[in-house]
Amino acid sequence: MIKLPLNYNKILKTLFICALSLFTILNLIKLKKVVSDIVKIKQLTNYQDIEYRFKGLENNLPKGTTYLGYFSDSDLTKSDDVKLLSQAQFVLAPVILDYTNIDHKYVLFVCNNETNAWKKMKETNTSPFLRNRYGVILGVKP
Repeated sequence: MIKLPLNYNKILKTLFICALSLFTILNLIKLKKVVSDIVKIKQLTNYQDIEYRFKGLENNLPKGTTYLGYFSDSDLTKSDDVKLLSQAQFVLAPVILDYTNIDHKYVLFVCNNETNAWKKMKETNTSPFLRNRYGVILGVKP
């Protein structure tokens, strides 16, 4: 191994640390831009694609179903919760969602906490018929 004089080792260490610092700073600047772009996109698409929660249900509804009960543990007087109900209606059309009556044969359980849906299903003697990967449950009454 070649030994360099002491001052060359210090110079090489300093150059290496400077290069590493510059590389880190440039990557942090790029990361900040990417994160900023992601935040902008999320703000634009926040309400454009909330129907994803209901994907998979529209093709698996029982034939001849015209009405579904709709149960939610959220407050339907709030704008975001009403938008969720509207998106469910849009995805599942022409089936009509009845959010005032869960006595229909089929009931859609849309809850922020899936445990609430299971509790309500037990209270109303409803069995799970179909559950999508987003926690939305279509229940059926005997």
